[in-house]
Amino acid sequence: MITHLGILGYPGRLARAICEAAAQRGQLVTVLPRDPEGMMRALRCCESVIDASAPEGTLALAHVAAESKKPLIIATTGHSQGQLAQLKTFSHAIPILKSPNFALGAVVLQQLMTQACTLLEDGYELSLMEMHRQGKKDSPSGTALALAEQTDRPCPITSLRLADNPGEHTVYLAGHGERIQLTHVCYDRKAYAYGALRAAHWLTKQAPGWYSMEDFITSFSR
Repeated sequence: MITHLGILGYPGRLARAICEAAAQRGQLVTVLPRDPEGMMRALRCCESVIDASAPEGTLALAHVAAESKKPLIIATTGHSQGQLAQLKTFSHAIPILKSPNFALGAVVLQQLMTQACTLLEDGYELSLMEMHRQGKKDSPSGTALALAEQTDRPCPITSLRLADNPGEHTVYLAGHGERIQLTHVCYDRKAYAYGALRAAHWLTKQAPGWYSMEDFITSFSR
């Protein structure tokens, strides 16, 4: 288990949840400053680093992490295609795992959706509904977009922003006289936090490259 990790994005909701979960596991966490020189100094004692900030912060952190040879977990969403292309260049130097959702159940939902879409192709309409807290900046959510990218079929997305909902995603497959619903509900950000911490430990054992939570969870069965 990692004993010391860095995090960028505190005091954001996810960063706070990760810090709390790490403390419960006996792990030390260094909250990184936002200036590159400060990041570099703070990362010296860290085994891995988690980004839970904003797209601009991710790019700055990825540059410093690559120079410091520290594995990087990216839990931030909303990156442009140009920003993603830049981030992927850093994966030549360090292992990087990027995911819109670190809850293990959400990863399983993605796999179940892929299987259901393969089995129920003709005559079934596909749609997604995602629900998050008021004030979430990206809409649709990164998880909903990732789910929709699993298929070439038309997949309209409905987004709801209600109260302090941490996250809920439902996949609908509707045919003649029947409907399948696959739902993942996160009722506590601890689910994201513990998934991110487990992925961070796994990433320290990987070679430089671009990884996903699917790579992480698939390794369980190897």
